[in-house]
Amino acid sequence: MPISLNVLLKNQLKYLTKYFEVIAVSSAGSELNEVSTREGVNTVPIEMKREISVFKDLVSLLSLMRLFNKVRPDIVHANTPKASLLSMIAAKVCGVKNRIYTVTGLRFETTTGLKRKLLINMERMTCICASHVVAESDGVMRMIDQFNLTRGPVFKIGEGNINGIDESYWNVSEVSEDAQLALKRTLGIQEQDLVFIFVGRLVRDKGVNELVQAFSLLHNGNAKLILVGSLEETLDPLEAHTLKTIEDNNNIVSVGYQSDVRLFMSIADCLVLPSYREGFPNVILQAGAMGLPCICTNVNGVEEVINSKNGLIVPKGDFVKLNEAMIYMLLNYNTFDKAYCRENVINRFSQSVLYPEIVKFYRRVLEDV
Repeated sequence: MPISLNVLLKNQLKYLTKYFEVIAVSSAGSELNEVSTREGVNTVPIEMKREISVFKDLVSLLSLMRLFNKVRPDIVHANTPKASLLSMIAAKVCGVKNRIYTVTGLRFETTTGLKRKLLINMERMTCICASHVVAESDGVMRMIDQFNLTRGPVFKIGEGNINGIDESYWNVSEVSEDAQLALKRTLGIQEQDLVFIFVGRLVRDKGVNELVQAFSLLHNGNAKLILVGSLEETLDPLEAHTLKTIEDNNNIVSVGYQSDVRLFMSIADCLVLPSYREGFPNVILQAGAMGLPCICTNVNGVEEVINSKNGLIVPKGDFVKLNEAMIYMLLNYNTFDKAYCRENVINRFSQSVLYPEIVKFYRRVLEDV
């Protein structure tokens, strides 16, 4: 989807144009045009469906092959699952020597039965067709080994993560105090309140059912929960009682999708990410850069960022442990170092640190040929 280029890789392509000629490929959409303008790269729209669709997938594959035969790229680098499967197969068939696949979140983690087996085999096929497999985090690297997704070496670029953090953008000083005060008044947040915030799609896989249940058990009038994200009613929807609790609990505020979440993070005190599955969650880097400690489930990438100075890690799917962590945060908030929250992220995951490492990796790949 074009949003992957527009959001997940924001700034990266523009940086890479200093060293390479870059062509960005995704399904069509206005966001692909935005990528072309902002990043200064050529873009090619090729329709690709996220879900399995044999006929449409074959059409996408042939379109990618036509593109690769025309351009003859030195490197094809793919990130998201379906696009990676199609482009790695197409690149291998077309004789592209350098085929890089970055493994982010593994979709089969939260599936069962035949679908799980199918998704695992799709990952194996993608890795077989890639010349270089890159893990977004140490946790993903362990899963690649655990499920025997590849027999070759697995690389990690820099400290990990797909795009790093724009330290100048994700900075609480970029949000005016007047705007913060106005939003607090609108949401009914008082000075003495401790505000938890969730940022992401409001779906089961993100642990929102457990989050709402855990928060409801706090019985603390000074605790507030802001939910920032779109509600999905068809794919992986929330349970009915969760939706009713969100509607009935005056201390829970759902503000829907927001194109700029910095204002909401700037009035929050703690990010909560109770997800079932991640590759390396960008939101914990964003929150850290904004000076927020985090409560996270033990998904891939979290342990590489969160420690006793900047947050708590709980088992996924366990609302009791999540509730206990939220209580601990309420009682011990001042023991977390907000300055360290930002420094830890900026020093290790800033785009100014990661992007040169990506260029070095590409050059090593090209030199190995």
